[in-house]
Amino acid sequence: MVWGRRKAQHPQQPAAPRERDLVERMFEWHDRADLAVAVEDFAAARTAQTLALDIATALAARTPDDVRAWQAIAATRYALIESCARTGDFAAALESADACLAAYAKVAESGGTPGASGAETTALTADVRARRAVALAGNGQITAALLEADEAVCMYVGLGAEDWESGCLPDLARVLSTVAPVRARYGEPDHAAATADYAIRLYVENAARINRRPDAPTHARCLFEAAQIASDLHAAAGRTDLALSAANVGRQTAAARRIDGFVRREQAYAGALARYTIRLTEDGKSDESEAFLAESCAIDPGAYARVAAEAYPLARARVEVPSLADALRAAQAMLRDVELPELLDGLLADPWSVQPSLSVPDRCPADVAPGIAETLAAAAVRMLGEGDPHGLRLCLEANVVFAGAAAREVPAMRHDFAAYGSLWAQALAMAAWRLHETGSEAVRWYAADLAAWLLGVLDRLAPLAAAQPDITELIRVGTTVARSVLDAKPREGEPAG
Repeated sequence: MVWGRRKAQHPQQPAAPRERDLVERMFEWHDRADLAVAVEDFAAARTAQTLALDIATALAARTPDDVRAWQAIAATRYALIESCARTGDFAAALESADACLAAYAKVAESGGTPGASGAETTALTADVRARRAVALAGNGQITAALLEADEAVCMYVGLGAEDWESGCLPDLARVLSTVAPVRARYGEPDHAAATADYAIRLYVENAARINRRPDAPTHARCLFEAAQIASDLHAAAGRTDLALSAANVGRQTAAARRIDGFVRREQAYAGALARYTIRLTEDGKSDESEAFLAESCAIDPGAYARVAAEAYPLARARVEVPSLADALRAAQAMLRDVELPELLDGLLADPWSVQPSLSVPDRCPADVAPGIAETLAAAAVRMLGEGDPHGLRLCLEANVVFAGAAAREVPAMRHDFAAYGSLWAQALAMAAWRLHETGSEAVRWYAADLAAWLLGVLDRLAPLAAAQPDITELIRVGTTVARSVLDAKPREGEPAG
């Protein structure tokens, strides 16, 4: 008998009859959950996983010092994160993610999983943090979600996961495909496209070996989802050749996953055909698209409209909040008295790059992060003051870089917080108010998150106000802006969070 449903599985000493019965029942519920996930019935999977968790919790209460009981809780919680998120209950997904991390910490405190290495524990934690990023984003904690996504990717890269011999390459691809939608909706669009592209590349280049793994169906679903995201992001940026290539990968993957009589897989295949049809047309190949469109409509007449509607928010958001490359070009043209350092180019994601930078910490070393964020924020404040929407992108990037530097406890964020914090707060206040007042539904959800971060920054500035009167006024104005944004009633049609 084994405990542990993820990666490391290890022998268990013979259990007492009652305990053995509980363990067998727990595995029965896990098996039911696995079947439900296989057919993408995440509501049924959540029910089965919850019952398995109840048993695992009871076992842990009986033997609190047994690392295997805590591993069982962690493994079940891990599965629950996705099921809760897929059913739209992001608060429950976040609760499970936090509980899962606590359970893995308990495992580590008890000496770790028997037979597993420290790298194994790091990988398990990184997996949880990737799913936690999805839960945070759905729960409206957008900046925290982007930071969590970065941390998950950094942990895998630190394990050398880009090398097949590390044993983690498929997991890195899966984590990239997990965080790509978060980055696509809430982060820098070219960075998001590079994330999805790299997941596709890892999967395609290692397809033969991954297809021999027992978890191949899960990776096929991840590849399909990454291809959809990449196609829509490239299309929104006008990169029609890359958009078409990604759509073709999605079409081929959907065809391989198709199961006769399985409605969800049939609809996914019809959607992939519709997306491929749209991309052919955008690339000037309308004459090649008719057969694919006809097949799509025959399977699901609503697929074309659904796919077009899915891609619209990404395209609209890019118009309102341009890419960082466009924003930096606009800033250089407008702020002729300010020389933007070449170091900022390191933040840019090249959609054609063979080896992309996968996270903000990777692109922005900790020791220079506060200075980079300061430059971005200063430019953002001036541009937003002139009504230039490119300033929004600079502010969003400055916020993520500042927040990341604070999370990494970069000394400058403590010693020079009066300067950095004041500029951070100004940029947050201006961007939050602009998004709240003029943003469409595609970007308005960011306003409340920026307002919440603004209050946090102002709180850290408060002890410095006595020595610097300007900070007192900044706190007064910033608090008014933040409260106005946060107290506003939710608007109809706004996404969760």
